[in-house]
Amino acid sequence: MIASIRNALLRSSLPMVAGLVLLQQPLHCDASSQAIDAQPKILRTLSDIINAGLTHDAQHQTDKLELAAAQKERLIAGAELLPALSVSIRDSIVKGSLEGTGLLGTPEQRDLDYRNRVNAITGRQTLFSLDAFARSRLGQLRSELAEIIFQRRSSELMSRILLAGIEARHALSEVEASRAYVDALSAQNSAAKARFLEGDGTRQEIADVEGRLALARLAQLDSEEMLRAAMNQIQKSIGPFRFEATRLTANGKWPAELDMPLSAWQADSSVNSHLLMAQRKRIEISETEREARRGARFPRIDAFAGYSHARGESVSTAGQTTKQATAGLALTMPLYQGGRLSEVEAQSVLLAQREESELENLRSQLATEIARGHQRVSSIPERMNQLRSAQESAELGLKAAVAGHQAGTLPIWVVLDAERRLYLMRREVSKSIRESMIALVNLYVASGRFDPSRITWMESFVAGNTR
Repeated sequence: MIASIRNALLRSSLPMVAGLVLLQQPLHCDASSQAIDAQPKILRTLSDIINAGLTHDAQHQTDKLELAAAQKERLIAGAELLPALSVSIRDSIVKGSLEGTGLLGTPEQRDLDYRNRVNAITGRQTLFSLDAFARSRLGQLRSELAEIIFQRRSSELMSRILLAGIEARHALSEVEASRAYVDALSAQNSAAKARFLEGDGTRQEIADVEGRLALARLAQLDSEEMLRAAMNQIQKSIGPFRFEATRLTANGKWPAELDMPLSAWQADSSVNSHLLMAQRKRIEISETEREARRGARFPRIDAFAGYSHARGESVSTAGQTTKQATAGLALTMPLYQGGRLSEVEAQSVLLAQREESELENLRSQLATEIARGHQRVSSIPERMNQLRSAQESAELGLKAAVAGHQAGTLPIWVVLDAERRLYLMRREVSKSIRESMIALVNLYVASGRFDPSRITWMESFVAGNTR
């Protein structure tokens, strides 16, 4: 199918043929592989462009770095509860003079020239601190929130590339339909002129055909521009590859999920929606922040231990060595900070209430979106069956009109109207497939059901394979 479409387009004289594969760029390669990778790799399936997008999309790479940085926050917060050890090595030199009064009241002066060496190791371990415990939990929650956000953005990127691929295939279908319509009108125009020269036609007949032909060519230019825009949108994400679009068809089976009741879709969204999952995690974070601020009111208990070794070389401490070991508990009790803790705690309560309100708002918006999407997708099979029946009727009508015109019983405008109806029906079928796929993808994303298996099914569906 792909080869036949490509060959047919290559035989056409229209300039849009080159639009099937846009923005050709060479692959990045080293000198050893340059001869092998002289031509960019061609991507033909929706799965191919999604995989390329996940590898080359600039925003997705930024999201990966943000996720890696957020995961480090978990380690940083957890390290606060681990023992802290420090080593101190001090070597000081004293030079100068010491002036004073002797035992007999006579002034005395002594030159100072010595050094002190002190080596020490200390350790500290938090035993009880509600504030520190909450901050450690905060690091873990923020890391989990970053993972949810990354999954949501990845899902949005995959759905965006998938829809761009569907748009490109729809645009190609529009190009083929408009091209066929232009070819048919061009043939009718030539036939009308030939009949006029033979004395059987009229100038009005020629004018009618040429008027419709001009409008059809404008529609063809619009569809070619739409294809270029769709291909450019894909090219932004797939990097050094090329996407070769194929015509959008829908000969596969629609998924059984279209028969699911609205309540099932909404139940899935309440559990699997990345938006709701992220907001619930934000509520956990706000509650933990409130615990951390409340914990600042309570005492903090730390255990500490240390060992020091000092050697003096002054006149009074020459040859003396001091060894000291310490161990104990430190109790820190906040007493007064000007009301700061009360205000901070009150602020955390308000922030937690705001997150709860935002969750309810998201639930309401998501329920409305799913209800609207479910209404669209539930009527897809019936609508597509009706459109296919209408297209078949238009094809039969055109055949009858052409036969009647050739027999001399029907005027040319009847054939023109039949061709126009068939052209419009082909466009309507392609448009309906596109809108149905967009509605289905958006419903999958909103309900949290969008995953690689959906991409596989859609690839099989638009390729016309029954499953």
